[in-house]
Amino acid sequence: MEFTDKPIAFVAHNLDNMREVYKIAARQIGSMEKLAERPFLITLLEPCTPFVFPEEILKKIFWCSEHQMSFCFNSAILLGACIGTLDIRRGTFSVGTPGYILANASFVQITRSLHIPAWTNGCCTQGKAVDQQAAAEVMMSAFMPMYVGADIVYDAGYLESGMFSSLEMCVMADEFISYARRILRQGVSVDEDSIALDVIAEVRAGGNFLDTDHTFDHFHEELWMPQFMNRDPFDIWEQDGHKTMRQRIREKIDSILEKAE
Repeated sequence: MEFTDKPIAFVAHNLDNMREVYKIAARQIGSMEKLAERPFLITLLEPCTPFVFPEEILKKIFWCSEHQMSFCFNSAILLGACIGTLDIRRGTFSVGTPGYILANASFVQITRSLHIPAWTNGCCTQGKAVDQQAAAEVMMSAFMPMYVGADIVYDAGYLESGMFSSLEMCVMADEFISYARRILRQGVSVDEDSIALDVIAEVRAGGNFLDTDHTFDHFHEELWMPQFMNRDPFDIWEQDGHKTMRQRIREKIDSILEKAE
């Protein structure tokens, strides 16, 4: 709560667990009344297919309503869903799969057609470690919600369908989100300034664009700069210790934790 300005979403096993989380948040901000006025966290309360509301979920809804605590539930303000797929061979709830990504993307498109903000999940994996499977599933499940226009995407850093999470995976997901945002949110500008016909005429054939003011003014916003993906030539990468992306992420996490202490 001290090191982020983003809203905190959480799930709780039962009413007692959920109540304790809200009490911790209330102590942080001063009181339950202040938390109700300026909420910074939200609990997820969802039905189970097909349209069944377990007793424990109903208890949580009543408690949140009575104490004016924020919770995520289907409403005219925000529509949220986590649509997973079943692995038929193993009977497991699987995220990061093509079916999972497409189902949640379809849900977002439905909500957008109704002009209702969409809340869905992504940036997560069925993988059990920060490995190639996790990277591929997190990247794809980060890209698609942005592509279809989701308003809120949660679950960054989750492994094994949310059974546990990883700081390394969370930082890696941040890199992937930045990557996808550069492609989808910014795109390619086509206007008088970006085409820069006057600069082309000035440089002429055989000239150099690198030392022009136009290049200096625009390259920061046009060229995406990764934090952890390495672009050095092989010999420089080797001289610097031939670190993998995961090793660089680990160093960043250690640095953040050290400063936090």
